[in-house]
Amino acid sequence: MINKETLIRQLIDLGICNGDIIHIKVSLKSIGRIEGGANTLIESLLAVIGEQGCLVCDSFVSSQIELFRYFKKKIFDKNSMSYAGAFVNAAIKYPGAFRSSHPIQAFTAIGGNAKELTEQFTKDSLPYEFLEKLAALGAKNLRIGPDKKIVGVGTTHVAICRLGFWQKQIVKGIYYRNDDGQLKWFRQNWADGCATGFKQLMPFYYEGGAVIAKGKVGETDALLTDMQKTLDIEYRLFKKDPTAFMCGRKECVYCSFTWENSRYSFEDCFWGNVKKKKYKKAIQALVIQVFGKKLK
Repeated sequence: MINKETLIRQLIDLGICNGDIIHIKVSLKSIGRIEGGANTLIESLLAVIGEQGCLVCDSFVSSQIELFRYFKKKIFDKNSMSYAGAFVNAAIKYPGAFRSSHPIQAFTAIGGNAKELTEQFTKDSLPYEFLEKLAALGAKNLRIGPDKKIVGVGTTHVAICRLGFWQKQIVKGIYYRNDDGQLKWFRQNWADGCATGFKQLMPFYYEGGAVIAKGKVGETDALLTDMQKTLDIEYRLFKKDPTAFMCGRKECVYCSFTWENSRYSFEDCFWGNVKKKKYKKAIQALVIQVFGKKLK
């Protein structure tokens, strides 16, 4: 059983300091059995960063295909559960936590300037503007968990969106209530990404000096990175090579043909999946090709 004292010691050893803004991605199960569960990890982090520090996590919610919104209304409010896991859902309910009002990209923050940060990110904000602001404030990204479960360093989507790369996608969205209590539809208007492609970027962060430290939290690996440095690295890399964040697989429906700079065509992706008997992927590619819209 892992206790609070052990977690605090490991977090300090990793390089987390008093006053830090920490953007965290965590696989709670990978840590091992924690005495007190997710709340103990939250308390440990808050103890290390102190009253002036701030703990932030992505408490995003799943959207729905726009065409289906007439049959079933999925509605977001600040108490909506996130698909991001047990730690995030514990953070949403944690005393003193604040959650942004963005209908899909709802960030949750606890600590120092949590209220101010979250209030600024609304449905009218630019995609991933919240993470861009964290980077400018000197935030650190903390990954707790193995590569196969934790994707990216927290800034890759920012670079993709700011550089204006478009991607063909099925249009999705979610309902929310405006200030007058009226039910409104919010359409997702930004590009997505491929987990495999994002993982391939890790060597660039090491080479560019963005990795602050590697260590352990509980029984799993942890990585601490400088968010502004990872973002700067991504800007330079993607400007030079707009395919750098793609996985390079012909059969990948997220990379193969959907981006403006994709290496393959729809036909390559569709028939590549058919030949490998991955019929669901082939159908998914067909649906994107026929019904997808350009988002960025």
